[in-house]
Amino acid sequence: MLANKWLGRRCPQNFIIKKPWAGSLVLASLVAVFLIVYKPLGVHASYRLSFEATVIIYCIIVAIPVALAAILLKKISYFNNPREWTIKKELAAIALIVLLMGTIIYFTAFIIEEPSDRWNLKTLLDSYTRTILGAAIPLLLISLINYPYWFFPERLLTEETHSKPINNGSESDVNINISSMLKKEKLSFSLNEFVYAASEGNYVNFYLLQKGKIVKAVIRNSINNVEQQLAYYKRVMRVHRAFIVNVDMVRSMRGNSLGYTLKLNGLDQEIPVSRKNTSTFRTLFQG
Repeated sequence: MLANKWLGRRCPQNFIIKKPWAGSLVLASLVAVFLIVYKPLGVHASYRLSFEATVIIYCIIVAIPVALAAILLKKISYFNNPREWTIKKELAAIALIVLLMGTIIYFTAFIIEEPSDRWNLKTLLDSYTRTILGAAIPLLLISLINYPYWFFPERLLTEETHSKPINNGSESDVNINISSMLKKEKLSFSLNEFVYAASEGNYVNFYLLQKGKIVKAVIRNSINNVEQQLAYYKRVMRVHRAFIVNVDMVRSMRGNSLGYTLKLNGLDQEIPVSRKNTSTFRTLFQG
């Protein structure tokens, strides 16, 4: 259970996925340097070329398909949303890239290595083994910049929140004061902390992102009254009879004109957008 929760943590995309051509060039360069310096697993020259030339040829041949594979991965629905990138997706993408590299190296060897009987499972597995050991450290170096997010995911939430473009001048910096129906309770927070509010009986639950963590605050009120108090803020919208969201906290939406579901920063729960609100929300979200 803990492993699944950890694998589901959000993190930034690998550099190779984010920038396929630049990433594959960096990867090929690092692999070439690593192989030339350390010569792991008895890597040797081909019968036609020097050791250095052999390594460089392999890396150049591998780099182009890796870049194309990364571009293709971004077109697959499972991998195409960087705001829903998780550790599990990162590891899956790396595994697919390594598998592709091993396959390409296996077939390339038919051309530049000494002629021999290579059409067998043992040689294919040996190609994968050498690829894993040869590319593991370079891939680790490329991903190293993202590893802090694997263990401290709140850093990503904080950075996303404070780096997202402001659409209405300094509106996000304002302080909001929400009062109860009888004016006996008050709740204060800044707009850039507000994620969403949800109706629950005679109460409204507010979910705020503070110091990278979601904090829940409750006030006795109706969702209609809260909507009126938030009506001034253009990036705050009531998307459903029971939910009000801060549009700048929405990291993704899916669905169609019959209704959307939203994912918000810091939360796994999905928030519905009712059919009558889809057009208005889409315009606001994409604006």
